[in-house]
Amino acid sequence: MKVLCWYEVEAVSPAQQSVRQRKKVEREQPALRAKNMRYFCDIETAQEFGKLVWATGLRLNAHRSPELVFLGDGAVWIWNLVEQYYPQAVQILDWFHAEEHLK
Repeated sequence: MKVLCWYEVEAVSPAQQSVRQRKKVEREQPALRAKNMRYFCDIETAQEFGKLVWATGLRLNAHRSPELVFLGDGAVWIWNLVEQYYPQAVQILDWFHAEEHLK
């Protein structure tokens, strides 16, 4: 099973900030949240899933975004797809899998 979630990020107004978000602001970091989340999934090969990544991204105008960020578990196929379809994107290893390399 492969899962993709496209979403936009928006700033959180001070009146709506959670305790965690207020602490981020105190550390001079932005208080952000995801909006317009759209999930896509399929049981498919990486190559075929890549077509879904590309097609859904086109439909959502991801290629026009000033910044694209992909968060993944470190599987080589994920980074290959990101590089193929969105070479300008920032690639980030998720915390759970990054932590495995710290132990």
